Amino acid sequence: MRRLADGVERRIVGAEITPQHKEFIETRDMFWLATIDHEGRPTVSYKGGDPGFVRVVDTKTIAFPCYDGNGMFYSMGGSPRPH
Repeated sequence: MRRLADGVERRIVGAEITPQHKEFIETRDMFWLATIDHEGRPTVSYKGGDPGFVRVVDTKTIAFPCYDGNGMFYSMGGSPRPH
């Protein structure tokens, strides 16, 4: 599995958003966003809207609206840390 992941990283993952990726990203009607909490535990959330709801701001930044779905806010600031 590691070899497969390394191969995907070499071919697909980049440090910046290219013009070709920008065009693709800005025409999507959904994407999946992976985040981690303060202890490194992952979660993945669906983000969707009309095509064009996500915009490329610059070569390292995307912007998308915050739709309050389940009130968890994992991708918009995280959930409260336990005390």
